[in-house]
Amino acid sequence: MAILLAIVAVALATIIGLAVASNRNSTTTTSGSIARAAEARSASKGALEIADFIVRQHSEIIAGDPNEALREVFAPKTIGRSTLSATIEDPNTGESPTLASVGIEFAATAQIDGASQTLRAKARAPW
Repeated sequence: MAILLAIVAVALATIIGLAVASNRNSTTTTSGSIARAAEARSASKGALEIADFIVRQHSEIIAGDPNEALREVFAPKTIGRSTLSATIEDPNTGESPTLASVGIEFAATAQIDGASQTLRAKARAPW
């Protein structure tokens, strides 16, 4: 009877040990995903600032092809570990802004190691 009780105790301890070990592994994976998402969000804020600067310096970018739904402010560029891109559109029409647009909407995206974050910002003309 004592041997049977010892075997059950060892089996139970093994099961508990494996459960704790697997939980720690998933916690590490989750925290890594959260860190990458936070880093991508921070990078997308930078992309938004770059897009704002480009549009303020080169306002002709506002006048786009009316057949395009979105106008690229800048194509995907890799800076460090981040791949950044930004588009602009007229929020009232959902199309590329024109000189008659009273507002614009930026969408800035950053991707880092499979994590992607997009930030949107609206502005009214003249900004």
